[in-house]
Amino acid sequence: MRKYNSDIVKVKSRGAGKLAAKHLAAAKKELQANNTKAFYEELFKGFYGYLSHKLNLSYADLDRETVAATLKARGISEGLITQLLETIDLCEMARYAPVTHISPTEVFEKAKNIINAIENEI
Repeated sequence: MRKYNSDIVKVKSRGAGKLAAKHLAAAKKELQANNTKAFYEELFKGFYGYLSHKLNLSYADLDRETVAATLKARGISEGLITQLLETIDLCEMARYAPVTHISPTEVFEKAKNIINAIENEI
């Protein structure tokens, strides 16, 4: 058990899904409360926290190019990487300006599916 928990990188990677689930649950609460700004904020935090832990990157290194290159190196499909980056961009844009072309419920389901797909591929 000590050996299993001695590698901090692997421990963080294993806990990434739980961190994402925590933020997704908080985002769902905000969605139900009809607080879209807080909803997108939680989704954004969930993605960044998940990627930071899963890919062992600091928050300062989480930019589009680094995330895409690291995911590609880990064998994640190009289409999934594109979906992830588009969803992160949408969350970031929606935090500061209203987004009308997609419903928050669709964004939530898309985010959940992307995180599950990455978990299955890594």
